[in-house]
Amino acid sequence: MTEGKANEVSLWIPVVGSPEKRLAAIITIPNHESVDDAFLKGFSPRTRRLAILMHGLGGHKNYTYHRILAEKLARDLGIFSLRFDFRGCGDSDDNDGDGRPLEQDVQDIESVVKFIEQGGYDGINFTLDALVGHSRGALAMFKWTIQHWERFQKGEKAYNVPNLINCGGRFFGQGLWERCLRNHPDFQTQGGFYIDAMRYGGYQKVFVSKEEIKSLSAQDMSIQFKAHFEPLVNVLSIYGLEDSIIPMQDAAEYGNALGSCHTLKFITGADHNYYGTVKGQIHPEYPTNSRGYVNYNFKVTQLIVDYLSHTESLHRFYKSTKTLKITPRWKKVEGIHNFRSLGGWRIDSNHYVREGLIFRSANTSGVTPKGVEQLRRLGIKAVFDFRSSEEIKNDGRFDADQIEWIHVPAFKDVNLSPDALVMRYKSLLTSWATYKDIYSDTIYQGKASFKKVFEFIRDNENTPILFHCTVGKDRTGLMAMLILLLLGVDETIIAREYELTTIGLAPLKPHIKEKYRHQLKRIIDNLDNDKQGREILVNQITKGRANFDLENDGFENLVSSRYEAMLDTIEVVNKEFGGIQNYMEEHLGFAPEDIKVIKRNLTSNSDSFDIANEISNL
Repeated sequence: MTEGKANEVSLWIPVVGSPEKRLAAIITIPNHESVDDAFLKGFSPRTRRLAILMHGLGGHKNYTYHRILAEKLARDLGIFSLRFDFRGCGDSDDNDGDGRPLEQDVQDIESVVKFIEQGGYDGINFTLDALVGHSRGALAMFKWTIQHWERFQKGEKAYNVPNLINCGGRFFGQGLWERCLRNHPDFQTQGGFYIDAMRYGGYQKVFVSKEEIKSLSAQDMSIQFKAHFEPLVNVLSIYGLEDSIIPMQDAAEYGNALGSCHTLKFITGADHNYYGTVKGQIHPEYPTNSRGYVNYNFKVTQLIVDYLSHTESLHRFYKSTKTLKITPRWKKVEGIHNFRSLGGWRIDSNHYVREGLIFRSANTSGVTPKGVEQLRRLGIKAVFDFRSSEEIKNDGRFDADQIEWIHVPAFKDVNLSPDALVMRYKSLLTSWATYKDIYSDTIYQGKASFKKVFEFIRDNENTPILFHCTVGKDRTGLMAMLILLLLGVDETIIAREYELTTIGLAPLKPHIKEKYRHQLKRIIDNLDNDKQGREILVNQITKGRANFDLENDGFENLVSSRYEAMLDTIEVVNKEFGGIQNYMEEHLGFAPEDIKVIKRNLTSNSDSFDIANEISNL
């Protein structure tokens, strides 16, 4: 059941295992598609990314930074967010038993995730991109994540959330017990104590039971993290330096336990709820709250938005995936850019994509003799070229002894190099979000080309191949997506792998931009005598944005390889083509047995990962 105003909708979410119990929630909807002048107002394109926001002890869904963050995620990043009240808090139903144990919070998170997974809001297939937990909400977040990591290791269905935001979470639970003894000396004999908390629209006295405190105090994250944490999960921790509830040692311990996947931020002057501690103090950037204290929740919000942004997310993923066990994912092949391996990605708890078999790159026609020798050392026997005949005529093709060149144009007579795309798909200059439309067309039109690659993999076991187009982004990115999707690699990993091309293309961008400028000039010059037509074209691309520069902003959109665009493309495969299995059978014409062979040829058992092959390719 839903009710509410534009861009924020109130929800009731049934509790898993106790459907008579309900959680009160609010989902904030990115308003890009609901506002006519969205581009003019600077709204980000709407994505399918979703963040779940969780409050702490005595909190509620509109507590601290929650509402501010929800609005900022929607406007700046196009991310949906869902914030909810745990049972016994805010507008949600009462606790099941004696107090609110941490296990109940974990069950509530599971209920929210199940609701979202089952299309609970508007049938949207969300990508759960981030969990944001404040105080004990962070503890519940970590406990839920660890439970799913344990499920994954057992081969059971599990959720992988790539970003965890820890806002003032406790590391050693025993510290809470000691705090309660100091502040409520008789709470053990009294069975608990009362706090002021929001309940049904107003503050009330809410009882916190001794059993609830026991549940929280029993948590020791040093034990939890030792054996149960996914290495590709990223954690941001934010603490106020004036926090009198959580010792700063706890903040440092998260860094010690999580290592390189952890980022720690401190906010000077902020307490546990991210407010100042000096009444009447004025801050040059942040407003004061109704009680006269600086509201640092705006700072918390900006830190989280920056952390989840395209740039920071890309560089975290690049840094954490540069190597496969002992070898670099990115291969140095002289004369070929954007060259990397598709191997090593995890499929399930026991299987990985085989390393040393599938490689992707930009155009190979500039390869040097040294580069050819490097390809031979990698064992590559065939190079699949997705470019059109026109592109090959303009830029040449690969030619080397002992390595077969196979021409498989995705569009036989259509030039899809970035500069040519300017003429054919001008909407790509407007926003990176329009790429899903051309990708949908390419997945259909390029069926024969993609089939040739899959046939080779089926018929040539243990035979390394390379595939490419002009810059190794669009047609190449789609081939990589189809392979990884077929093997069962997590969709968020597939989309991030695609986004790595942003880094791989960096050396080529000046050359591509020069060609782009030439094509853009041709388009504008052709309209020199048609002032009205020129204005219409410019407005179609810029959408009225006065500060939008066709040469720079338009170019960046054209050469983009955004995570969100590939997530949308995977959704196209699932919805328009019936999923990857159906695409392989009905659109590419493979029998189920063929598909099994392809999967077997590309899959490695984790215990038999080919270290010898890795060493030989160094």
